[in-house]
Amino acid sequence: MNTTNGDLIAVKQFKLPRTAAEERNQHCLQKKIYYFTNEIKVLKNLNHPQIVQYLGWVVTPGYLTLVLEYVSGETIASCLTTNGPFQEEITKSFSKQLLGVLEYLHRKGIIHHGLHSENVLVDYSGRCKITDFGSSQLTDGPYYQDPLEMEGGLFWMAPELFYFDEIKKHNGKTDIWSLGCVVLEMWSGLRPWNKIESYQAFFKLAEKNGSPLVPNHVHLDTLGIDFVSRCFEREPIARASAEELSRHPYLVESPDWKFDGFGTRSSALSMKNNP
Repeated sequence: MNTTNGDLIAVKQFKLPRTAAEERNQHCLQKKIYYFTNEIKVLKNLNHPQIVQYLGWVVTPGYLTLVLEYVSGETIASCLTTNGPFQEEITKSFSKQLLGVLEYLHRKGIIHHGLHSENVLVDYSGRCKITDFGSSQLTDGPYYQDPLEMEGGLFWMAPELFYFDEIKKHNGKTDIWSLGCVVLEMWSGLRPWNKIESYQAFFKLAEKNGSPLVPNHVHLDTLGIDFVSRCFEREPIARASAEELSRHPYLVESPDWKFDGFGTRSSALSMKNNP
């Protein structure tokens, strides 16, 4: 809580080394400091209602502390765990909102580089907010992050991040692949590459073949199939942009629809092929 005005706040803390052993682990220490400082550098220049607002940072005993806007709600990942696959209109609404944020970021020359269901917050009105900008970078800048160090985020990563033959420059199309993975989760209730382990997904992506499959229990109409196919183009140049996907007819919502919670566990499971 902000003791000055009583507002709720959220904090992210980076633990400072307390022992000689912790200080000697320079690689881990430098990586954590990079993510902490990079998130500050990115967030302080962003102003969008669906990006968690940066409020400042402080040094507290034993920690560097990042102070952020408090969002009352849950992540998409936790909502899926609690409620199962989302209703189609919810998936459309959330996808459209996320594309609006990505469009804003990409216009400013910023790649999120870490989009997945655990860093999208949803408040109780159904509004999405993206957080966790530690891995973000400028468009067309060299990308040095080792995918093997990305832990759980690997399943959402675009294939071009796994090409090790040379240092590649990337653009916002990497975020579009990750968005497709989140959409797949909302349809199915399962993470992308849900039948294989991370090392197997790594090789599938690095060998330049395949993309996350739509699970057999999810039945999509032709618009849904086209939408996710445009997210999962292997070559970034062929992949749709956030601006293009924002206009995709799949995202057209029913005119009388309004978010009123997650309701039943109905989802893409019950979608019918449209004529």
